Amino acid sequence: MTTPLTPDGLPSHMAVLREEERALLREMWKRTLEEIAELDADAEDDGVIPQPAFIALKGSHQAPTVEPGHTLPVTDPGFVTEGVRIASTYLDYFWITLGIEHHDLMLTRFLRARKWDVEKAVQMFINSLKWRMEIGHLELLREGEVCVDQEEIRLNKVYFYEYDKEGRPIGYIHVRLHDKYKITMELSKRMAIVLLEAGRQLLRPPVTSATLIFDMANFGLTNMDYNYVSFLLQTMEAHYPESLGAALILNAPWIFTGCWQIIRPWLDPVVASKVHFIQTSDLPKFIDEEKVIRAIDPVYYGTDWEYEFSEPTDDDLALEKKIRSDKAGQDIGREEYKAALVEFEAINREWFDIEGEEPSIETEVKREKAGRKVREKLAVLDKFMRGRTSYHRAGVIPEATEILQRITSVN
Repeated sequence: MTTPLTPDGLPSHMAVLREEERALLREMWKRTLEEIAELDADAEDDGVIPQPAFIALKGSHQAPTVEPGHTLPVTDPGFVTEGVRIASTYLDYFWITLGIEHHDLMLTRFLRARKWDVEKAVQMFINSLKWRMEIGHLELLREGEVCVDQEEIRLNKVYFYEYDKEGRPIGYIHVRLHDKYKITMELSKRMAIVLLEAGRQLLRPPVTSATLIFDMANFGLTNMDYNYVSFLLQTMEAHYPESLGAALILNAPWIFTGCWQIIRPWLDPVVASKVHFIQTSDLPKFIDEEKVIRAIDPVYYGTDWEYEFSEPTDDDLALEKKIRSDKAGQDIGREEYKAALVEFEAINREWFDIEGEEPSIETEVKREKAGRKVREKLAVLDKFMRGRTSYHRAGVIPEATEILQRITSVN
């Protein structure tokens, strides 16, 4: 699916910004890159680049004890060393963090979250960037599902399926299948991050948010994990702002009333306004009836589709190994990505350094084309940086070539 364009060749979801908002976005870019340059300068002076505070371990269900500022030795048999490494500075992490979404989208999210206050938005984003480096965000993505409890994944308690009436990807959470006594908080955090990133890959421009359905059928207090809910809310508000389109609390029993009284004050007012308590009969207001799944309504469901974790086959594992061992492909992809990034950085600086007037349409279009080229090159690198998941195996998340087609716009 291509990004809809205006007659001037600009993406429609960015062209809707008012003139003053576009000026604030340019200021956001300028101030963010200045802050990142200072961070990298300080890190170089100190001779220290922050290392992950926790790292995903392949085949391990226990989180390693790693103090901030330290890392595991590369000889540790559990640490995955395969895969392309192109982020060693704050600036590297910044570009990777923007991902294959439109290059302005993430910074715009943070601006909206801080009501277009540039300084507050910059600080919020810098804190998020530090958080990503400290938790080993890229390491988590590289390992994917192997960094979480495999038995927990096989419960099929969280997954994405189809899109709602607004075109937002739908994430299903069957709360009754979560037992806070059977999974560590560490593993719950890892699973949340992996799934949030999967949701980012499912967005179809110009849609920029997702819908979450919390299936509360057969809910009990064993399923009420306040620590996890707190982490999820904080993570979405601080690091994935403006990514939630709607949260549907489906068929909540009376026992959840007391739980909600505790949770409700934790919510940002904007997030709280997106929470809807509904019954199964209300679902067609949000989802086409033919997309209502059997797991939600075994009587009046619209599709026989049922999610089941797709176990990796020997062929899947062989493909993953082949991709990780393709050093030549990684080197070529890395160099092409860096070359595209240099081109974009030059036109981007020209774009945000303009003062007192709007950039010309010519400059805007040149920047759009350069940014699109960066996303295309990063999409090629994605398979080296991101572990394949059951969503990839099931075809829910496209492979790199299909992602590339989806994010490529034609003027």
